[in-house]
Amino acid sequence: SDWSSDVCSSDLSLPAARVGVAYSVSLSASGGVPGPGYVWAMVAGSLPNGLKFDVTGTLSGTPTVAGTFGGLVFYVGDHNGWSAKATLSLTVSPAN
Repeated sequence: SDWSSDVCSSDLSLPAARVGVAYSVSLSASGGVPGPGYVWAMVAGSLPNGLKFDVTGTLSGTPTVAGTFGGLVFYVGDHNGWSAKATLSLTVSPAN
């Protein structure tokens, strides 16, 4: 696992997106103390225009620009103070 503590992710890759096509992916984690739930954040990197990432771990929207967006650092924490980070990349392909 790329996670560095008791909290770990079960999916450390982002499926490719396509310009103009609605996209929604939920990152998942395990371990730690879930309690009321994990809190997610993107702490580094820039998402392509049209996409957003929320505290539930969901990356969603409709991308408007193609390219490879690397260095996206996602943080997850539980209510007990355990946390972890993973660095992912997202490829957005051009519209057909």
